[in-house]
Amino acid sequence: WMQTLITHAGGLATVGNWVYIWGHWPVIIATMVWLVARHSDIFRRLRDAMMISGAVGMVIFATFPVAPPRLADPGMIDTVSERSHAYRVLQPPAFVNQYAAMPSLHAGWDLLIGISIVAAASTVALKIIGFSMPILMALAVVVTANHYVLDVVAGVALVLVAHALALALERRRHRRRRRQAGLDPARADPGTPVAGDAPVLAIAHRAGNTLAGLETANLLGADVIECDVHEHHGRLEVRHLKTAGPLPFLWDKWELVPASAPRLVLAELLDADRHGTTFMLDLKGRRPSTGRAVVDLLHESGIRHPVLVCSRHWPLVDAFADVPYVRRVLSARNRGELTRLLRRLASTGPVHGVSVHRSLLDRDVVAELNRRVDVVMTWPVNDVVSLDHLLEIGVTGIISDENQVLSELIRRQVPQPGRG
Repeated sequence: WMQTLITHAGGLATVGNWVYIWGHWPVIIATMVWLVARHSDIFRRLRDAMMISGAVGMVIFATFPVAPPRLADPGMIDTVSERSHAYRVLQPPAFVNQYAAMPSLHAGWDLLIGISIVAAASTVALKIIGFSMPILMALAVVVTANHYVLDVVAGVALVLVAHALALALERRRHRRRRRQAGLDPARADPGTPVAGDAPVLAIAHRAGNTLAGLETANLLGADVIECDVHEHHGRLEVRHLKTAGPLPFLWDKWELVPASAPRLVLAELLDADRHGTTFMLDLKGRRPSTGRAVVDLLHESGIRHPVLVCSRHWPLVDAFADVPYVRRVLSARNRGELTRLLRRLASTGPVHGVSVHRSLLDRDVVAELNRRVDVVMTWPVNDVVSLDHLLEIGVTGIISDENQVLSELIRRQVPQPGRG
C-alpha cells in the first residue's frame, strides 16, 4: 500500500528513486571525505560501525538470502530499474547481490551517516540533512519495492548495535592512548590532575540562563558558569533564545517560546548569586552599546572578583580592555573565525583566553593557542569520550551542557579553594 501511494504519481516515484540512488553511496562517500578532513574522530566511529554492520550483513546475506519485494511479489513495481537508468551506472547488476534484502543496509547505513552528520554539524542546515536523510531513505527503500518494512527495522537495529560497539572501541582507543601518555584516569587518584600542572576549568554551558541552573551548577562545583547576554530594548536579558523580529515568539532550533514569557535580566542574575560565582558572559549580537551597558552594570553591581566576557564579535570584548577584573575571551565558531583568531593573537595585545568549537581543534591548533593565551576552552563537550580526547590534546577549559561530564572532570581535578 505504501508503493501504491506513489505509483500513479510520477513525481513522487521519481523522488523515491532519486533518494534511493543518490542518497546512498554518493552521500556516504561525500560524508566520509568531509569527516576525514574535518572530524576524524567521528569518521573513525562511522567507519567502525559500518564495518561491523557490514560484516554481520554479509554473513546474513550468505546464509539467509532473501528476495526483495520487487522479485518476490508480482504485484510490485521495480521503480528504480523501470524508471531510472542512473542506478545501473552506480551499481552495475554484475556487482549487486539481488538477494541481500534482509537486513536493509541502505536504510541502516544512511542512519549511521545521519548520526555522524548531526554529531559533526555546525549549522542548522546540516543537522536538518542529518535528521532527514535516514527517514527519507527508510521510506524510499520501501516505496521503490527494494525492501519490506521489516528489512528496514532489522537494518536499523543492526546499525544501532554496531554504533554502540564502535563507541566502545573508541573509548578503548582513548584509554589505551591515555595509558601510554601516563594519563589513565582509571589508575589515577581522584585528586590527581588529568593533564598538565593546572586544573582544567569545568564550565557549565548556559547554566546561568536560569536561576535554577545557576544554583545547580554551583552545587555541582563548576569553576565557571556561562550565560548568554542579549541587549533588547535597553535591557540586558539572559537567554539563549533569539527574538524573531515582529513575530510574537522567541526561538532556537526546534524550540519556540511566547515573547510574553518572563525573561531573566543580567542584573537579577548577578544579584541572585550567593556563591561568588565566576560568570562567563557570552555577549550576543553586534551592537557596541551591549559591551558598554555590561561594563556599566558590572560597575554598578560592585563586582570585583573575576568575570569572563566572551563573544564571536570581538569588538564587544574589546570594550572591557580597561576593566581590571574582567578576563577577555575571544570565541571562534567556524574555520574562518579561527584563522582570524590566530592572526589576531599573533599581531595584537594579549587576551586571557579563547573559546573555540571542538570541531576546529586538533593537537597542533591547541598547542599554538596555548602558547598565546592562558586558557583554551572548547564546546560542546557532552560525553566522556570527547572529554578524554580534548584533555589529551591539551584543552584547558571544558564547556559542557551535561552535569555528568562536568562531575567527571571535577572528580579528576585537585580540589580548589572556594569551589562551589
